Parts: sequence; C-alpha cells; structure tokens
Amino acid sequence: MKKAFEVKNESELSKVAVYIKEAFPAGGVFLLYGDLGYGKTALVRAFATLFGVEGEVSSPTFAVMNEYTSKIFHYDFYNFGTGVYFEKAMFEYLEEGGWHFMEWADEKIEKFLAGAGMKFVRIRITKEIETRIYEVECA
Repeated sequence: MKKAFEVKNESELSKVAVYIKEAFPAGGVFLLYGDLGYGKTALVRAFATLFGVEGEVSSPTFAVMNEYTSKIFHYDFYNFGTGVYFEKAMFEYLEEGGWHFMEWADEKIEKFLAGAGMKFVRIRITKEIETRIYEVECA
C-alpha cells in the first residue's frame, strides 16, 4: 500500500495526518525520511493536533524522545544516531502501542523492527519547487 500527498503549506498536513489516523487506527511505527526542514516534525505536530494535544510539539533532537500523550511518541535520532535507541532500551516503548514517529531512522531500526516481526510504515518527504510530497508506504 502506497499513497502520496502533495502539501503546499503546513495547514495542508492535516490531510496526511487524518489518513495516518484512519489507515492505522491501532497505531504503529512510522519512519520519517526527509532532509532538514522538509516537514517531519510538522507532520507529527499535525497528527498530535488530531488528539487535542496543546502546547509545543517540537523535535526531540536533544531528548531523543517526546511523549505527547500516552498514544503519541516522537523520536529523533539526528544528533545521537539510532544506537541510543538500543542503549537506552527505548524499544520497550513500542510495547505500549500507540503511534511511534521516528525521525532519522536508519537501516538498523528497519532491521530490528523486521526481525522482531513488527510492521512499520515509511514516510518519505521530498521537496518540489513550491510543495512537499509525502509518500506513505507500508514496509
């Protein structure tokens, strides 16, 4: 299953967020791929808004993980790499269910998830001249 969305501004991210919520109502693991400033955190912010999350939804670059509700988890491996995920045994959070958004995931995370029998979704964000393309694909 693969679906693509053209997004012209941050307010249009709600259509991607709604799709994720409806297509994956039980939650899941979402690996966010895209360069700096392409809209990975903006997507998580749009998703959290669907659940009434108030306050700042920001990239957990230095904290590695933010939990916005008992259902929404946001990881960022940019500064520390995915090794910190395993060192801190953060994979235990996956057992809690919910939606797990991982920025800057890599092949190690994909192999770990596949080896554990866990399905995941890749969300690739590319930049066009005046838009971003969000491709949502089950692995």
